[in-house]
Amino acid sequence: GPLTLVIDNGWASAPDWDAMTATANRLIDAAERADLPVSISFTADPVQDGTPVSAASAREKLAAGQPRSLPTERARAAEALKTSL
Repeated sequence: GPLTLVIDNGWASAPDWDAMTATANRLIDAAERADLPVSISFTADPVQDGTPVSAASAREKLAAGQPRSLPTERARAAEALKTSL
């Protein structure tokens, strides 16, 4: 199946954001080598879409992500992935 990433982008993730996105990029690289789609869901984004996409599209989505001063909605992020997959 696809590589599935749930990324915490609530306010508390800001200090570790660079390390988290670097790890996510390495995982996306591995998925690309294995020819697997990638599904990303950010926990603090108001709109959840965990539809699997190409590695290139996943990198774009990851690059556009950022920590937000909003509460996280982990259950909503998980539900979006469940629905998308």
